Amino acid sequence: TRTPPLGRFAAQIACRAMGCAQYEAFGEAGLEDRRPHPGRVWNRLPDEIRQAVVDLALDEPELSPRELAFRVTDTKKYFVSEPSVCRILKEQDLITGPAFNMIKGETLSAIGPRTMVE
Repeated sequence: TRTPPLGRFAAQIACRAMGCAQYEAFGEAGLEDRRPHPGRVWNRLPDEIRQAVVDLALDEPELSPRELAFRVTDTKKYFVSEPSVCRILKEQDLITGPAFNMIKGETLSAIGPRTMVE
C-alpha cells in the first residue's frame, strides 16, 4: 500500500526546513550559505589588559612572561596567565616562538638519543 502525500501541509514543513522563511525575509541573500561565527569570545582578555601587558613588556624588557603575568596580576588586580602573556607578546612580535626560555636556569645539552651518561 502507498501512503498518500500530505499535500500543502508537508510542502510548508519542507519549505521551512529548507529555508523558505529565510528567502521570504532576506530574498536571494537569505539562501546563501552562512558559516556560524561567535559574536564575542567569552574568555578573551579585555583590550586594556592586553595593552597593559604590552606596555609593561616594553617598559621592562628583562622580565620573563611569568614575571610579567605576576606583575600585571599584582598591579592591575586582573589575573593573566603566563601562556596568555606569551600569546599577547607573540601577537605583537615581542617574542619569538617556542625557542624562548621562560624559566631562567642552566642550559641543558643532550649528547644524543639513547645515550647513557656514566
